[in-house]
Amino acid sequence: MPETQPADPKASRPETPRRALVWVLVIAAVSGLAALGLHLRQPTAFNEAGGWATGFENRDLNDPLYVGMSYAQDEAEGIITIRSARANVVQDSADADIEFYVCSIAPLSGVGAIGASNEKDMHDFCDSLVPADGATLRLNAIPMQQVVMAVTLRHPGLVRVDGLDLDYTLGWQAGTQRIGGEVFVGHRD
Repeated sequence: MPETQPADPKASRPETPRRALVWVLVIAAVSGLAALGLHLRQPTAFNEAGGWATGFENRDLNDPLYVGMSYAQDEAEGIITIRSARANVVQDSADADIEFYVCSIAPLSGVGAIGASNEKDMHDFCDSLVPADGATLRLNAIPMQQVVMAVTLRHPGLVRVDGLDLDYTLGWQAGTQRIGGEVFVGHRD
């Protein structure tokens, strides 16, 4: 009769806990890398929204007010392509039209950036003023290029905008960043 050998306790025991631990570690590493990749893809070329406000209480109806909304981070460089610009409207009892443009500051205009301006002066301050959607903007260019918001009141009332959501690409980064300040524009009869 052949002699039977005792079974190897390690061979009969499945390695389930060790395999499960390896899979948990692999999944955690892949998830962490994906989250880091998404974070790094989010563009942050501009100063975040807030930190400044401007207001105009008695604007004429149907007369656009232009307000500079974009200020690039000091270290930002490159050319962005704007996919869309949308105002974060908090209040609008004036049935306001809000549009966004890219202004290329005229070198001889004597201005470094647009604060707030009427339509006539905008054409003096900007070499070009093009709709923002689909436009490109060179960061920290000299002379400056800037996203400006045009607010046109259609009825007496008040419009309050708390920044804008700028959706843009910069190299391999793409996404939406809330930028700009708080803008109040009103008209009273």
